[in-house]
Amino acid sequence: MQLVVLHQTSRFPRWMDLLCELDNSVEVIKIQEIKEISSQYNPVAVFYEFCQNSQTVAKTLKELFPNSLLFSFSSQYDVLLREKSLDLGFLTHLDSETNIKEIKLHLSYGKQLKRLEERNLLQPETLISEITKLHFSLEKREVLKIFPKLLQQLVKLDSFAIYLSTEDGKFLELITGFNIKEPPTLLKLTNNQTSPLLVKAARNGKAILFNKGTKEFDNEAYFQKNNFNSIIYAPLQTRTKVFGVLEMALSQTDRTFSTSDLAYAESIAVSLSVALGNATHFAQVEHLGQVDDLTQLYNPRYLYQMLETELKRARRYKMQLSLIFLDLDGFKAVNDTHGHLCGSAILIEVANLMIRLVRDTDIVARYGGDEFVIVLPGTPAEQTVMIAERIRQSIEEHVFRGGGVDSKIYLTASFGVACYPEHATSPADLIRCADKAMYLAKELNKNQVVLAS
Repeated sequence: MQLVVLHQTSRFPRWMDLLCELDNSVEVIKIQEIKEISSQYNPVAVFYEFCQNSQTVAKTLKELFPNSLLFSFSSQYDVLLREKSLDLGFLTHLDSETNIKEIKLHLSYGKQLKRLEERNLLQPETLISEITKLHFSLEKREVLKIFPKLLQQLVKLDSFAIYLSTEDGKFLELITGFNIKEPPTLLKLTNNQTSPLLVKAARNGKAILFNKGTKEFDNEAYFQKNNFNSIIYAPLQTRTKVFGVLEMALSQTDRTFSTSDLAYAESIAVSLSVALGNATHFAQVEHLGQVDDLTQLYNPRYLYQMLETELKRARRYKMQLSLIFLDLDGFKAVNDTHGHLCGSAILIEVANLMIRLVRDTDIVARYGGDEFVIVLPGTPAEQTVMIAERIRQSIEEHVFRGGGVDSKIYLTASFGVACYPEHATSPADLIRCADKAMYLAKELNKNQVVLAS
């Protein structure tokens, strides 16, 4: 493996050392020297320090490294830079807080995507080329919104539909489509003689063509309702499982699908599978970058992003926004007495307690060590104090087992509460005020809630 970092400032991202761990042959090159790079240079991945005027550089990178994975990065989180980077075709945009797990996932995903794209190199059709552009869409909703429009523009179909498997993998669910009468919205993936042809196609894992006049076609009531004359079912799948089916149909009596259309439909399904897989994978990577490994609560980076978003919303709609900062009392003694594995198990128990006592719209994060932060949009200070008191009491009364420790462990926590706009108007100041109030609670004999002054 070979990794290249192209930079234009002297300040390197914090995770540069992580790249060196992955590959000790990492090369760092100044962007001004890009034209001196040999066109035969073929690294696995290139990390480029992104800026507002990167369009020309993006084009140059694609020409110099046609077979490499291209990533962009900046020294801080910037939504606009991230969006522009993705528009220019970079796989993803990394910030200074990126960790080694995220980098490995991005590299792994990029390699898989390249392999899947190579399967389509022999497809000259415009549709395949257009759908490939969807491979870099970050959201499944975006793929499912754009794909039908492309299909209608470039293929003369009378109707079509996309079915995706439900989370439990037991059903196929209609997600989108056009010009369909009484479509089956939920189909059980059972293997029996009465299963619809769509289900049989999903279980078969290969594209199937059915024309009017055959026994199987004429026995399908759904086809008769829609006056279908010819239909293709093309499974949407990864290398290990089928996760959906693309349905393409003709209704005019003088038109039927041919075996070449079947192969074409299969290629379309492969490209759509890649696009949907891309969006799903990026969602997983994004999620891993947002959560704390131990407690599965949000991490500080995501906390600050969401707090900034919620503060903007609070300003726009003149709403209140409250924040709770809590720290466990005497947690170090638990680690010293029972060990760090027990301490980790207790942190998970505390996280679960808090999640049960707040709303789905509240943001619960592990701030660090045994410190936690809860953001409560649209909640006044007085109500937040009551919620904090409820959590405090719940922790005090809870018997912690520490993941199987025989002895019963009891803990308390100290809480600080701050509210926008009474106490602070920025994310950092809001956290600072709540943190200060929490330390005051510690000084006042712990195990209590203090409102910022």
